Formats: sequence, structure tokens, C-alpha cells
Amino acid sequence: MKTFTCMDLGAPTCTHEYHVETYDELMQQMQEHVAADPIHEPERQAMAAATPEQKAEMDAKWRATFDAKPDEV
Repeated sequence: MKTFTCMDLGAPTCTHEYHVETYDELMQQMQEHVAADPIHEPERQAMAAATPEQKAEMDAKWRATFDAKPDEV
């Protein structure tokens, strides 16, 4: 199990926590949270306007963050 906050993933102020086993779980929970929380309007707009290359860069950054975090004991 790994725990992340939105701030860990690049959001400026949100401390919402994700408790996940896999990167895919993290992405699913993050997408659901960002879609539902009005604080993330800037992130929604940025993601909607991103080019495929920019989306790939975001994914690579989030995956590296996930991979670098050790499993909780």
C-alpha cells in the first residue's frame, strides 16, 4: 500500500489522500477526485488542453513519483 496526496502529484494546495496498491489505482482515483472537486478546475483545464506529448510527460512524472515511494509497512 502507498499513500499520496494531490500535492505529492503536483497540485498546489489539495491534501486529499489516495491509498493505493498500483499505479493504475492511483490514476483512477486521481481522475475521479479531480473530476469531482471544484478546487481542481485549473488542473482539469490543463489536462483537457494538454497535447499527447504533455500528457505523456505528466504520466511519466506521476509514474516516477509512484515508483519512488516505498510500500508502507
